Amino acid sequence: MYIETSKEIGSKVYFLKPIRKVKCSLCNGTGHISLGKPLNVEDGYESPSEFVQSLVHQFAENYRDAVIGNIKQYKCPECGGKGMVKAMSPKYEVGEGTVVAINMIANTNGANMMFAVSEDGNGSTPRKLTDDEIWLDRDKAQRKCDFMNLERRLVPIECIQIPQSFAKTIPCNEKLMRRLDEWRKFETEIFVDEKLNLFDGYTSFLMYRMLGKNDVPVVIWPDEKRP
Repeated sequence: MYIETSKEIGSKVYFLKPIRKVKCSLCNGTGHISLGKPLNVEDGYESPSEFVQSLVHQFAENYRDAVIGNIKQYKCPECGGKGMVKAMSPKYEVGEGTVVAINMIANTNGANMMFAVSEDGNGSTPRKLTDDEIWLDRDKAQRKCDFMNLERRLVPIECIQIPQSFAKTIPCNEKLMRRLDEWRKFETEIFVDEKLNLFDGYTSFLMYRMLGKNDVPVVIWPDEKRP
């Protein structure tokens, strides 16, 4: 079986790779935090006013120490001194490499091309990627990366604002059935701006409403990135 592809062994290609670690927000990636002396709140105080007075005095001492640089550095409790923490939500960056092998993988739906890509500057095992997971053009890979890094979340369906240009139209049954078939395989996303105004995915919105879904998946497009 022959499958047409524009990539070949030796081709320079670009792909998306997940970002596993991100800079610690508590220490800003330094691995340590600077603190003054801990406040003493456990000594016995004869009155609430004496306690407050003691706190004010301790704050003043810490402020003076900070001004003259008399502060201590401690290992960041968030990252354990490493400066990096595990990424909590999926984020991606563009990687580049070279195709070193091409294989055809047969399955019940036909056959797919599988590319072994050796990442530049990384001696690890080549990545196994499909044809639609690699690009010959870095700009195309970057556009896909930017899209994948957009914020995604579930929002109540009643919060989505439908423009009049969409509200007065009714998609044909064929289009609705196609969306329903897609939804059986994976949840289709609705594109909205930062104020939850829908600008794409109206058919998916109608499908979710017909199915009685209260919360629906949306992709938040900032104004400067909106297509």
